Amino acid sequence: MVQVTRDALRAVWRWRFLIIAIVLVATAAAAVLGSYFFKTVPVVIARVDPGPLAGAVEQGKDSGASSAARLAQLARGAGLVRKTVAELDPEGLKLSEDNVLIATVEQNPYLEVRVSLADQEAAAQLARELGRNILELAREQRLQELERQIQSAEMCLEAVERELAAYPVAYELVVRKPGTEILFGAELREGRLEVEEVELDPAYLRLLKEKSDQQVLLQDLKAARETVKALSYDRYIYTIFQGEKASGKVWLFAIAVFLISLLIPVGLIWFRQIIKEA
Repeated sequence: MVQVTRDALRAVWRWRFLIIAIVLVATAAAAVLGSYFFKTVPVVIARVDPGPLAGAVEQGKDSGASSAARLAQLARGAGLVRKTVAELDPEGLKLSEDNVLIATVEQNPYLEVRVSLADQEAAAQLARELGRNILELAREQRLQELERQIQSAEMCLEAVERELAAYPVAYELVVRKPGTEILFGAELREGRLEVEEVELDPAYLRLLKEKSDQQVLLQDLKAARETVKALSYDRYIYTIFQGEKASGKVWLFAIAVFLISLLIPVGLIWFRQIIKEA
């Protein structure tokens, strides 16, 4: 086997110029053909900023980047790409799901809708429409979340009001500003709270504060709901035209052909030498 290897190496060295010529010609042809077949495909990128609707996809104190990632996951799970393509191209003649990618940008609070089509106008329309559908999905999620919070706040407020109604009417009469814990002229004597000679239960004041907090919370939630309903998507979608470079594919194709054109003649010489020795 050692002798076969030595003879094969001598044969390769003897035919080195032919092998080099074959490799160079094949690689050059691959580069030319690759640049022809792997043409540059225009890419339209729509950047979608879910910031105003972040509450729909984040829990607790998630960052904006995490919200965008979870929104992208929601969009994929809801099949928005398929639905949007079907809406714009019912017959499936120009658009395809394979040309669309929903991606997040690392350490950024937005996500990107990438559409690769030769027709840039159709690509831009698809990218923006998909961006709007993603924000609409986020809006629906956000409104559902706000409705749950509003219902919870209303139930808490009703419970507090029922507890307050159980206290004597005199309590409410001495409170200068109903619905707050601010009491003018209140004096604490021996652990008892007296206002205008009426002794108040400290729990009553805590309930008043809780009622005030729930009223403020309810007001804020309803205002947020109206804001979300009136939200315009256009200011949160930015369209960018960008050409996809095909040079990387050309280089990979040329390298593959280079290796194949080198290995084939060397392999044939080696195989011929093994047959010859046998």
